[in-house]
Amino acid sequence: MNDARALAERYLRARNRANKLGYLVCAGLVVGSFAGFVALGSTSDWLAEHGTRTTGTVTDTALGRGRFFTQHIDVRYTAGPGRRASGRIFVGENDLYHAGQQVEILYDPAHPSHIRLVHDENLRPLVAVPVFGILFGLIGFVLPVTRGRKLRAAADALEAEPERVTVSSEVTPYGPLNWPVRYVSVRGDGVYRGGFQAMTARGWHIADGQQIDAAAFSKPGRSVVVVADTVSRSVAVRGT
Repeated sequence: MNDARALAERYLRARNRANKLGYLVCAGLVVGSFAGFVALGSTSDWLAEHGTRTTGTVTDTALGRGRFFTQHIDVRYTAGPGRRASGRIFVGENDLYHAGQQVEILYDPAHPSHIRLVHDENLRPLVAVPVFGILFGLIGFVLPVTRGRKLRAAADALEAEPERVTVSSEVTPYGPLNWPVRYVSVRGDGVYRGGFQAMTARGWHIADGQQIDAAAFSKPGRSVVVVADTVSRSVAVRGT
């Protein structure tokens, strides 16, 4: 039984390392996406503080729904004595403009194509990419946080005395995407004790439907169960 406990401990250490990597990936996604958001909005912010104000004329438009964040207007203006310039301003899908319309803009004299409306940030459509990256990163933290809690509970369960049980398993579809998961069935003293979805399919090397004798670790009042078999080097963890 001590061998089974040692096998389970090694498995949990490996899963903890993988879980920490998940934290780092999510943190990197959030930080990197936030940096990208700041970079994409830097031109608009600079124009708001230092841009030169003038009046331009709308020369062309691409407006309306279904353009997937590509709605824009092209504006021509005078960037100084005898110096004509033009630039593109991205607008919202509900904004209304027409060719020949006069609009108040801010521009960068050193980069005349960098323009924005006075009353709007007019961020480029690519700004949606880091915004989604931030959201996915924050949502992604749920998995390593939840899994970390399961792993801590599993490590605590290993302090209990193990019980000899009979175990079988099979891969079954789960969720709306029919994602394959491993379902483990446990019997003790010939009586069905229940089953659980393994925290991860990794670490379990028993063929579907095959029955084996294994050690099960759990504590009264806790739903966390750790099953380990030293012969096949298989470990499965159930968590809340």
